[in-house]
Amino acid sequence: MNAQKRDCGRRITRCFIGLLLAVVVGYAIFAGPIVAWLQASTWADAIDDLINGALGADISHSGSREHVYPIVGRIAVTRVCIVLCWIWGAAMTLLHHRTLGRRLYAFLSQPDSAYNLAAARIVMFLLVYQKAAVIPSFVATVDQALLDPPLGVGWIIELIPPETGTVTTLSTLLQVAALFATLGILTRITAPMTAILAIYVLCVPNLFGKVNHYHQILWIPLILSASPCGDALSVDAVIARIRGQRGWVPQRSTAYGTPLRAAALTLGIIYFFPGLWKLWAAGFDWFSAENMRLMLWHKWAERPDWLPPFRIDGHPMLLWLTGFGTILLELSFIVLMGRRWTRTLAVVAGVGFHASVMIFMNINFYTLVCTYVVLIDWAALFGIVKRRETPAVSSVPLPGKPGLAVLLVTGVLMAGNLFMGVTRNSDGWP
Repeated sequence: MNAQKRDCGRRITRCFIGLLLAVVVGYAIFAGPIVAWLQASTWADAIDDLINGALGADISHSGSREHVYPIVGRIAVTRVCIVLCWIWGAAMTLLHHRTLGRRLYAFLSQPDSAYNLAAARIVMFLLVYQKAAVIPSFVATVDQALLDPPLGVGWIIELIPPETGTVTTLSTLLQVAALFATLGILTRITAPMTAILAIYVLCVPNLFGKVNHYHQILWIPLILSASPCGDALSVDAVIARIRGQRGWVPQRSTAYGTPLRAAALTLGIIYFFPGLWKLWAAGFDWFSAENMRLMLWHKWAERPDWLPPFRIDGHPMLLWLTGFGTILLELSFIVLMGRRWTRTLAVVAGVGFHASVMIFMNINFYTLVCTYVVLIDWAALFGIVKRRETPAVSSVPLPGKPGLAVLLVTGVLMAGNLFMGVTRNSDGWP
């Protein structure tokens, strides 16, 4: 049976590659004659109307047709390639669903260190504390008439209107809970409390017409709140030792690995759909030097008093490499989550990408880069795993398989992200 599936998979893959090559080669050979024929045909006006509706561009004269038709053709070819990739992926998933399920389970079951989970707890809950601290001042200055809740939170806003007093009180409670969770004080209580309060408080700046995309500083604490993230580098662990409640936390346990792998999956989703929809909207022209230059100029025009230290817009090859690297990173980030060394590669590539965006476009992705804490093996980096096992107490049993609570939270988050990603809706919460 396995041999038959492998043989079937090979045939599907060969067919897929053949179709891709046929589409690309066919476009390269026939694009020019087809464009010339369409321009001269009686259908040109109808095609113009179709493109005008799809692109919002006025191409009513033939000069613009010569420029726009090839672009539309390249976008169409890109979309056909994307659809073929989706079909191939769906077919292979159906064919090898059990194998893929086992691999996903093995990925989520990868053991990890309590110290790595603790590092994630400290950074993520500190980010929540930092974000919550500035929200009351924002609410005090915003016009409540601009209230426009994003998809997913309208019912919450009806129950708890974002009035200044209410938001200030809940923000203060969130800061206290987040600080306690950061320090590891009553972590099994303060971590879930932080996550629940953050759903409302962190949403407040997104209620007035613009959604700020810092969702990851809510998603990862939600995952951590269902895990034993207070078992190391915490006040809880110190108190447990003083009381003599000793236990030996394994250097690497599935109980600590599952939440970190789950957080890695959410980061992969954050990158994947933006990359996919860039290609869908603009085709492979998205990472062309011309398009990258126009995007830079548009961003620089928003800040006439600012220019980057190095004018990359005069270097077409660097522009193309930057654009291609962006798409490659976004589409492959979730795949790089599979192994420890590829996660390290993702961290290096991601930091480089966001640093270049900061340098050349003055866009700060500070909070997203901070979430890379879940991808780094801090215990190995600082040599903790090479020393003796560290006495501590686990707040929950340490099973040999992923915890149900973490899997449940992750499943809900992934389902929501897949729905929003597939429907191309980036303005929802949480």
